[in-house]
Amino acid sequence: MLLSLPKKEQEELRGQIARLLNLSRALKIIFISAMQRPSAELFVNGARDNYNIKFMFGANSKETINMVAGEYKEFISSCPTSVGYCTINDMNLKKIRSIMPTNTDKLHYVIKEAVNR
Repeated sequence: MLLSLPKKEQEELRGQIARLLNLSRALKIIFISAMQRPSAELFVNGARDNYNIKFMFGANSKETINMVAGEYKEFISSCPTSVGYCTINDMNLKKIRSIMPTNTDKLHYVIKEAVNR
């Protein structure tokens, strides 16, 4: 979404996200973002360092691994779909698996209801 905005709006939103991430612990809020290809240019002033929980799924480039979980780069290997890694507060890298709900029709219904609220 960020890359679809005009450059001035992108910079403003990046700054807001950075401030939100910097204050997140003090304000007891959780900021969740998802990126297909994480890039350092999407974060302002080291904002990426303020993420407490990090997930990486599938096949990630060396650059992505180094940016998201550089301290574990020698332990991380390419994973199939729905398998990846998680680290909380940059401690204890764990291999994880996501699962698909058995009732995908209900999942789609719930998502549509939430979006339309």
